[in-house]
Amino acid sequence: MSTAFSAMQGEVIRVTELDEAGQPTGQVGVSAGFTRVQASTTTESGSTTTVKNAGGDICTTESSPDMITGADLTIDFCKVDPALFALMSGARAVTDCDDEIAGTAQGTETPDGGFALEIWANKGVGTSASGDGWYYTVYPNVSKGALGGSLTWEDGPQTYTLTTNASPSSAWKQGPYGVIPSAGSTGAVINCPPEDDYLPDPSGDPDTPVALCDPVQPDEFQYSVATKVRPPEPADVTTAVINMPAMVKAAKQTVASKPAPSAVKAD
Repeated sequence: MSTAFSAMQGEVIRVTELDEAGQPTGQVGVSAGFTRVQASTTTESGSTTTVKNAGGDICTTESSPDMITGADLTIDFCKVDPALFALMSGARAVTDCDDEIAGTAQGTETPDGGFALEIWANKGVGTSASGDGWYYTVYPNVSKGALGGSLTWEDGPQTYTLTTNASPSSAWKQGPYGVIPSAGSTGAVINCPPEDDYLPDPSGDPDTPVALCDPVQPDEFQYSVATKVRPPEPADVTTAVINMPAMVKAAKQTVASKPAPSAVKAD
């Protein structure tokens, strides 16, 4: 059964830096300092091949459909966050004399790796934004983008725009964070297929958030799901220990006598 609801406003985004293999580097930032995230689906146009016979009549025609390839993303920021900008764009983080990140320097080299972008929107039932949870979206494989675009210095606020693109990911799967409740609306503990390892183990506290039980498929570039798990609080870019699904099974085997680990949060 599915219940229609409204998704209104964007509350926070979480950015997790990824290496070239799609694995987290440990750099994570959470921000509410954005005004808009816009996604536009990208496609590769299909083709039509037509063969005529000697008399000029059409002998055969074969067409292939357009193919969806991903999405172009535009993110507008209302707050200058040099560490987050460096993480998302590949720009060099500029430090001051106290070794604190104070700005960025944009070069011409193409940056390696990318990031995962998670977005929480407020969720309401029907046409009323009643605060009944959130609508969670993840773009699991986003290229490091171009920061700035067209900057203007004038008598007014300066905004920064990052343009980039999202493509499918075979690495994100369930993801490394607890983003959905381990208990359903009936209070029953969710049972995922045994071959799907995810963090944390839902056999414990039903109020403990768990990673995605229905994983992101290798050909998917965007994934959305309703949840009642509160999004993380805004936090500066920090270094965290992040275990992706492929690493979870081995970790569980080595700590079988210990309680299931909790989801990693960006403090």
